[in-house]
Amino acid sequence: MNGRMSQARTEVVFTARPSLRRAHLSLALSGSLLVIVFAIYYGVLFAGSLYYPPERISYDWTTVHFFAFAVCLFPGLMTGAAAYTWVLLTSERYIVTSEYIELRRGLVNRHTRLIPFSAIRDVSTGASFDQRLVSLGSVAVVATNGDRIALQDVTDYEAKREAIWRLVRK
Repeated sequence: MNGRMSQARTEVVFTARPSLRRAHLSLALSGSLLVIVFAIYYGVLFAGSLYYPPERISYDWTTVHFFAFAVCLFPGLMTGAAAYTWVLLTSERYIVTSEYIELRRGLVNRHTRLIPFSAIRDVSTGASFDQRLVSLGSVAVVATNGDRIALQDVTDYEAKREAIWRLVRK
């Protein structure tokens, strides 16, 4: 009961979700690469069939299609990884209250991590090259016991870091 009462008195400062800009960018780039590889491969096959009659072709079609599979494997894996990242990011939610910061994630299995502000020792920001391309960044919150919550791919990440740091110093 005491835990419920303390949660009822905490006010939510802000909530955030990861922006999907970076996931959309990587999905678009990897999907485009896959389409380009398929187009070049089948364009070469089609152009070759126009210039060479079928009786002059001396290669095995199984080998040709295996080569196409091998060439398309990397862009296909890139597209799959981008889609997986997109699904993971859509399931995350960050909640910052006046007493703690909370991370909720999961579509099928739900996981929650909560760090009270009294236990936070460091709040830092970072932005990789691809995050900076789409104006995103990450805020890392580290507790004294080693727990860590990272607000990934959030907009206005410097202001979020300052808001969290102000609450920690209270």
